[in-house]
Amino acid sequence: MNKTNFDTVRCYFGFTQLIKAEDENLILGSAISSADHDSHLRVYLQKLSYTMDTLWSYYNSDSVNFDIITNVIEASDGSIVASGIRYYASPTSDDDADAFVLKLTSEGAFVFFNLYNEGLSDYGNFISETADGGYFVGAIPIVLEGVVSFIC
Repeated sequence: MNKTNFDTVRCYFGFTQLIKAEDENLILGSAISSADHDSHLRVYLQKLSYTMDTLWSYYNSDSVNFDIITNVIEASDGSIVASGIRYYASPTSDDDADAFVLKLTSEGAFVFFNLYNEGLSDYGNFISETADGGYFVGAIPIVLEGVVSFIC
C-alpha cells in the first residue's frame, strides 16, 4: 500500500491548511510551485485517507499568477471550499491582489473559481458557510479613501 502520494518534486508554500472531513479523511490545501520550479504558485487541494493514501487531488493550472490558499472548509453538502489570495504577476495598477473563492465537489471536481475586488488589493483570509448555502469571506481590502464592504 502506498502510504503517501505527496509530490516531492514540488514545494508547498503559504498558509497550508489541513482539516478533518466529516468522513474522517483529511483535506490538505496549499500552494505549490510548478514542476519546472518557475516562480508561480498554484492552488493545490488533496484529499487523503486516514492512512495517508491519496483519494483525489486538484491542481489549478494558472501559469501567470500566484494563488495562495488561506482557509479551507468542508461545506454542509460535502463540497470543499477554499478562500485565498491571487497575486498578479504583472499588475497593471496598484491593484496587485484579489481575494478568491474556489469550490470543488466532495470528489474533487471543479465547481467554480471566483475573484473579488473591492479595493486596491484584497486579501481573502477566512471563509465560512452561511445558513442559506452561500459563503462569507473575510478579507482585508486596501483602499485609499472611504469605506469598503466586502460581501460575496
